[in-house]
Amino acid sequence: MRSILLTIFLALASQATACGECDLVDTLSRISEFKNISREKLSLAIDQGKWNKWKSAYALCYKEESSQCYLIIFGAGDLHVTDMSKIEHANLGKLGAPGTKYENVKTTVTKWFYSNDRFFQLELKTVAYRDGQRLTVTEPVFVKKNGELIYR
Repeated sequence: MRSILLTIFLALASQATACGECDLVDTLSRISEFKNISREKLSLAIDQGKWNKWKSAYALCYKEESSQCYLIIFGAGDLHVTDMSKIEHANLGKLGAPGTKYENVKTTVTKWFYSNDRFFQLELKTVAYRDGQRLTVTEPVFVKKNGELIYR
C-alpha cells in the first residue's frame, strides 16, 4: 500500500513540475524576445535556467549563432526582459587574443548571488575552445529592478 501511495505521489509531483514549466514556456513564448525560438529550445533553456531565491526573476541562456541570455523580472502584473547577451562578448574579451576564432562557445547562468530592493546580481559563465583547449571565464552581472543592465 505504501509503495502505491508513493508511486501516485511521485507521478503527481512530476506532473505539477511539468505544468509549472509549461506555464513558463507559454508565458515566455508570448514575449517578443522569444517568439522566434522553438518551444523545444525554449523549454530546454528553461530547464537550464535559474530562479532567484524569491522566484521574482528568472535567468536563462540558449544557443543561437552566439548565446542569447535574458533576465525576466516578474513584477506586480508586468514583467521586464533584460538582454544580457553581450556578456558573452565581454567574457571572450577577457580571454585576450582579439580576432581569435573560438569554437563551441556557450554562455550559461551559473548562480544567483544577491537580490535586494534595488538590483539583482547573478553570474554568467562562458566556455569556449581554442586550439582544442577548454577556456572558461565568469562575469558577475548586475541588473536594476527596472531591467537596466549594469556592468561591474
